[in-house]
Amino acid sequence: MTSTKQKLLICLFSIVFAFSNLFAEDWVLSAKKFEFSQNKKRDVSEEELSTLLPQLLLEQISEGLIRNTSNKEMMDRTLESYLVERQSLFLQLSNDYKKRDALVFTTDNKKKLDKAIRKQQEKIRETEIKIEENLNKTEQLRAEYNKLVENQNDKQEVETDFNLFFNPLTNIFVKKTESLLPETREEKIVLYKNDPSELYKPEDSYKRNGLESRVFEKSMVSEKINGLIDGFLTVYGDYFSVTCSLYVYPGRERLGTITEVGKIRNCGTVAANLSSYLCPLITNHLPVEVYFEVKPEEIAGNAHVTVDGIYYDKVPEKLVLDAGKHTVKVECKDYYSRMISYEFSGSEKFLIQADMIKESKADLSVTMTKPVEGKIYADGKFAGEVLSDRYFGKFTAGGEPVIGHFTALKKDKSGEKASFFYYVPENLQVNDNVLAVNGKAIDHEAYIEKRRIWTYRAYTLLVLSMPFTFYYTGQYTSAAYAYNNKSMSDLNEVYRLQNAKNAWLGVTAVCTGFFIIELIRYLKAANSVLPVNAHKASGRELRKAEEWASRMSPPPKTNQEEEKTVVSESEIKDVEIENNIPGDK
Repeated sequence: MTSTKQKLLICLFSIVFAFSNLFAEDWVLSAKKFEFSQNKKRDVSEEELSTLLPQLLLEQISEGLIRNTSNKEMMDRTLESYLVERQSLFLQLSNDYKKRDALVFTTDNKKKLDKAIRKQQEKIRETEIKIEENLNKTEQLRAEYNKLVENQNDKQEVETDFNLFFNPLTNIFVKKTESLLPETREEKIVLYKNDPSELYKPEDSYKRNGLESRVFEKSMVSEKINGLIDGFLTVYGDYFSVTCSLYVYPGRERLGTITEVGKIRNCGTVAANLSSYLCPLITNHLPVEVYFEVKPEEIAGNAHVTVDGIYYDKVPEKLVLDAGKHTVKVECKDYYSRMISYEFSGSEKFLIQADMIKESKADLSVTMTKPVEGKIYADGKFAGEVLSDRYFGKFTAGGEPVIGHFTALKKDKSGEKASFFYYVPENLQVNDNVLAVNGKAIDHEAYIEKRRIWTYRAYTLLVLSMPFTFYYTGQYTSAAYAYNNKSMSDLNEVYRLQNAKNAWLGVTAVCTGFFIIELIRYLKAANSVLPVNAHKASGRELRKAEEWASRMSPPPKTNQEEEKTVVSESEIKDVEIENNIPGDK
């Protein structure tokens, strides 16, 4: 009977552990009935206030808010899951020890007894190893959190989109260890039992232990409550004072306390005021400090900042903003403006670095190595046409990367206009520079679709060939095995199956190669939409571009062809006169 109970307890702990992360989607908020700080007799209105006020407070907060979980909160949840797992493992360990000790009374044979004890001892060791791993994870988790807190205190978080550089090979050979501390995330705030009038009713034991005790924390975890609002009332006549505190579980941490005063008849206004104070704590949208660093330093005094449309004549030393998304713009005369939109959350301090770039103008010319008739655009602005008498587009760059676009005048085989994009980096933006682009004007959508279809065809052929290959390989293997074991005497049949196997292996190999080639061509087609990098044109490329441009128009007429044209026109006029066709008079 005792063993059955232990099994049930182990199953119960396992179920609790499996569902310990039910907070992943919703952050459950509740409140308990407020208490009075004065020990005296109450009238009916005062007694109702202790229940009505938390209900009104929950109604004010029930409008679909989102909470940004903190690192401390995520650590406490993980520690709670580790604790439940350790308790389950310890129950299992005690059960294993009892089973080992009971073998002495149930097994008479010494040899069998020693074998059974060794087997049970292995189970005990496995459980002990799991407990040790759990304890090591707990220590590692705390160390990760402490290191994260130290890093946040030592330096500000730097956020900038200016002069960004991404190197995909950075730390590619560095072995990365898996972090045990979960990432912070957004969770939807829901009310306890989805009803603002439903208050949590704790057991009387919490009065002896308090809201920050482990006993009360276990009751919160079992009820799947993440946040609890508690309050104390002090009443004098028609006026009252209420002190509210917000607690988070697991972790039993008090996030903040607020005191408000009002009239008993106007408790709704008091609840609205309290919710405005508590909502930033509940959503974890606390104010953040934003600092600025403008470079070069000599222009910092002349720069100005705009935050969400609010203009600051000078760069402020520090701005205190509500956590969330903000748009910041830094401007200075004779310099390009810099703008960033960022979600300022997850840290208390942010540093915006604005590396201002001086305005510069560079007149550039761009051509194609193999020109076709069309129009050239640079940053969405018309730059020129490529025709038989000219093959250059001209535009002015301002020191920032330029994304250009070429559109052919003639349609391709699919009936759509062909085009491609090109990219001009800052280092090529030198005045009077002539650039060349090795771009191919095609209908990218049709090109990618064509290559995709052929990739599917190749894959289909490969899949269709494999069953035959597997079949004849199996048939040949069986026949060869049977012939070697004298259970089959027809050697010709073995050779026939071998030839069939080799033939289908060859077909599958060809289909595999065909599929690989088509897959590469498809990936190449998908990458064709990426901008082609421009480069400084060489003399040879310019001569070839001129030759290609000359082919787009017919060669100039010779003198004999011009005389022949004049004669033919006079003959046409004579024919018109002979046939009495009225001409221009």
